[in-house]
Amino acid sequence: MEAASSKRPRQTKSSSRRRKPRTPSPPSRSPSPPPRSPIPPADPSHCGIICLGPIQQGKLESFLKRGHAIQKFAHVPSLKELHVYNQVKTLLHNIGWHGLLRVHELSYKVPTFEFLSSVYLDHGILYFHLMNQDYEISLDQINAIVGALTENTFGPTDPIQGYFDMAWWTQLTQLHPYVSSAAKASSLVHPVIKVAHRIIASLVAPREERSTISALELKILYAMTHPENNLIPRYGRFLCHKLIHLSTSRSGKIV
Repeated sequence: MEAASSKRPRQTKSSSRRRKPRTPSPPSRSPSPPPRSPIPPADPSHCGIICLGPIQQGKLESFLKRGHAIQKFAHVPSLKELHVYNQVKTLLHNIGWHGLLRVHELSYKVPTFEFLSSVYLDHGILYFHLMNQDYEISLDQINAIVGALTENTFGPTDPIQGYFDMAWWTQLTQLHPYVSSAAKASSLVHPVIKVAHRIIASLVAPREERSTISALELKILYAMTHPENNLIPRYGRFLCHKLIHLSTSRSGKIV
């Protein structure tokens, strides 16, 4: 019995083999996304503006070589001192543009050039680039900025029944004929009409040469002074008409 009990248990081959500690496998990694195409750096000569293509680049380089005219606004205190404020406000109110008397936003050279070099109009939406970001605004939203009307309005190229620029110019100035390139604003007889034209020429149809009266400005003056005809120029369309013209101009200061 003692001999049997003194025998050691037989070790098997598997039990004598030592198990090595298992090394944990590294966590699976998701495939890395493809590298994004880098945004092209802005050309130092473009004042930090990143052009979206050769068309904008060509316009921008042309604008940067030209001057930038100072923005003009309606100075309400001066109009009140001259005792013409109420009459001017009435004329603007007749076409729903009296909100222009509240516009006093300054314009800056580089943002103005970036805007004009990229702006375009498509199906009533104005698209543009500003501070290297894309923006869009509808004509109705533009009208809402100054509280202008949107219904029963006419645009820059729409005819007005019974309106003749020759006859209207003669009525305003006692002069004839009307030639837009030679029609001097100083020829306007009534001082209130003169001030109203100055506001239009500065804010709605901005241009470097404000001493003459364009055909569009003459048409707006007619609508202002004939409220009984229910003639309402659509502010957004007139403004965009001028902006698109400025964006394609090749000479003169940018206003």
